[in-house]
Amino acid sequence: TISWITRAVVIALEKLPRVTVAPSQANFLWLRCEKPAGELYEALKQRSILVRSFHARGGRLSNQLRVTVGTPAENDELCAALAELT
Repeated sequence: TISWITRAVVIALEKLPRVTVAPSQANFLWLRCEKPAGELYEALKQRSILVRSFHARGGRLSNQLRVTVGTPAENDELCAALAELT
């Protein structure tokens, strides 16, 4: 079953208008964003928020990020950053 922490971060991310969260039962989430994944990856990295981007592979991965569900504070930081950047 999905943890309450994962459920909370999914709910927060789903409120962002330009981010789509793929269904997941794991401790990581796939996010589809309107902005290019490489651009978001670099902006998040500048804020010391590390995510995975496979944008160099092109295709549908060009706008997707993989994020690991962290602590509630880390998740809040990610959601706040994405709300500002997307």
